[in-house]
Order: sequence, then structure tokens, then C-alpha cells
Amino acid sequence: MPAEAAKKIEDGFRNRDPKLMALLVSLGVAEVQQRDSYIQSMGLRQTSFGHAEYIKIRRQDGKPMTWREIWETFSDSYPDKWAMEFFPPRDQIVDEANVYHLFVLDEAPAGVNIKR
Repeated sequence: MPAEAAKKIEDGFRNRDPKLMALLVSLGVAEVQQRDSYIQSMGLRQTSFGHAEYIKIRRQDGKPMTWREIWETFSDSYPDKWAMEFFPPRDQIVDEANVYHLFVLDEAPAGVNIKR
């Protein structure tokens, strides 16, 4: 890698450039820590909505997060992206920690318009 490109990546990482951080998280190279929370990338998954990146969001201290805290953590690293959180049937629940599982989509799923 040319030294100039490496310097741009290093500067972007140091300055927490949102696009670079989202790329590094999506590649599984970095966890993004913001405030008291962080995002852990679990990799890409093929879903009925197309390819989606599976991420986990949690607080450093393990305490529950509000919807707003989850959204701010997500949107800081994935500006202009959609994510979905699923609620499984009772027999498939894993509820051992305050971890929030989201699937980041490249575009809004067809038929989803929350403004109407």
C-alpha cells in the first residue's frame, strides 16, 4: 500500500471518519466505540432482504440502552443506512445480556415507509 494511502486511512481512523469506520466495522477489522457504547460486526449474512451486515450494539458497562442510544450509536457509524432489529419467537430468545442485534441493509426494504 502506498504511504499516502496508509496515511489517509490512519488519519481517517484517528478522526473517526464515519465512512471509514463503517467500512472497517463491516470488514470485521474494527469495533467502533462511541460514548459508552460500541458496535461489533458479526459479518455479512444473506437474508430475504438481500445481503445484510449483522451487528451487535452494547454498552461498555452492560446496562440497558434506550432506543435513542441504540439509534445514535448505529447512525454515527452507518449514516444514511437502514437497520432492522428482529424479535424472535419465545423458544429462540437469547436474553443473557443487554446486547442489541441489528441487520444493516444497503437500502430500505420494499414497502417500508415509516413516515406514512
